[in-house]
Amino acid sequence: MSSKKDMLTRFLLPFDNLESFKGTAALMGSMAKVLEDRLEKLTLLRVMEGSYIAQHMENIDVRVEHVLTGDLLRKLRKEHISNTIEPEMEKARSLLTNSGVVTPVDIVIQDGTPADVIADTANEQNYSTIIMQRRELTTVEEMFMFMGSVTYRLLHRDLHATIYLTGTDAESRDYNSANILIALDGSEHANAALEEAAVLLGECSTLKQVVLVSVTDVASYREVLDGGEATPEKESLALLDDAASMLEKSGVPGDKIVKVARYGNHAASVIEEEVTNRKIDTVFMGRRGRSAIAELFIGSVSKKIIDGCPAQTIALVTAD
Repeated sequence: MSSKKDMLTRFLLPFDNLESFKGTAALMGSMAKVLEDRLEKLTLLRVMEGSYIAQHMENIDVRVEHVLTGDLLRKLRKEHISNTIEPEMEKARSLLTNSGVVTPVDIVIQDGTPADVIADTANEQNYSTIIMQRRELTTVEEMFMFMGSVTYRLLHRDLHATIYLTGTDAESRDYNSANILIALDGSEHANAALEEAAVLLGECSTLKQVVLVSVTDVASYREVLDGGEATPEKESLALLDDAASMLEKSGVPGDKIVKVARYGNHAASVIEEEVTNRKIDTVFMGRRGRSAIAELFIGSVSKKIIDGCPAQTIALVTAD
């Protein structure tokens, strides 16, 4: 079992625009009410890719004889930050405050490629958690853009922080009284997801239910039996029992825990079905950090769940 003692303590909130940030603010507010003194640091991060000059060039009087010098570029950048970026980020900070966040919120503005800056900042400053609104791209768009979205790029970076991708319904949901699903497969990453969920859910007094799901791959069923090992049924039930016991020790009422053992050729499809049937709000699962090339041709459960469950918040946890 993982032992990420610093989980859910230091939050990095990438900011792009106020509309997309509303879901992030709602989730952060709900989590802050539960975590309370556990929160150590909360940072709003805006990454500028350098496109702001091009976007505002029509407002700049540039003549043939006028050269955009380094000093002028720095002045334009400073004015843009002062007049546009900082006021937006102050409004984002107000959204957090209004959602219930009492921890002081730092504001950081950096230049660079968003995914790179977010990942480097999270790793170098030991942020435990990243919360961000996923960009809605179709599978075809992602294939042609090849990691074109910040979210897609981040999923393939070497990150120690948990990534919470807010769903399209995030703004209207109260995560303190939510339906939660935790995907289990016995891996260290899934165990880390269970541990993080236990820390968060143990403090949710109005929690509706926590659904523990273990999916046995039908294709490997015969192989396990032929090997003379424990039956898949017993392994799956033991996994669910251990997870339920851990949640109860963390404070989750036993009558709120539902254990589901399923069989299927595709774990993602089974999990999606449970998400739909049980009206799940948030899914916790392990993140293995496969390379983008492998993801493109092979795919992964986490990627399929992200694509197949756009309304739900997805928590992707990596073991230390």
